[in-house]
Amino acid sequence: MLRRVTHGLSYLDSDLPIIYNNNNDPDVTFTTSILVEDKKNSSNNFLVARFYPGVSVNATNYNPTETKWFKNAPLNAFFFSGPYNEGLINSSYYYMSGKQILNYSEYSITIVSNALFLSSA
Repeated sequence: MLRRVTHGLSYLDSDLPIIYNNNNDPDVTFTTSILVEDKKNSSNNFLVARFYPGVSVNATNYNPTETKWFKNAPLNAFFFSGPYNEGLINSSYYYMSGKQILNYSEYSITIVSNALFLSSA
């Protein structure tokens, strides 16, 4: 299952550069997180996240499912949150996120995509 989900994300490899390069704003990044939950055995749950244009996360305890943008992302709509202050990048940022959930008999798949907008103000 993990391999199928990871390979399924490969479509982002061609789509996200187009979106990123056509928006004329280098201060926007994109993330897609996919949480697969086993309905019978939660120890089989796993998370896959893709970042574009790429980030370096040094914290080994970073978990997108704990973030406000993941938790508050609505189904079939968008959630806009912020501003947040980030001392490492010396700017404020905002998130816009949305969610889809696919339910199957043995597991569910939660897909959350978001865009992060940086602001120097």
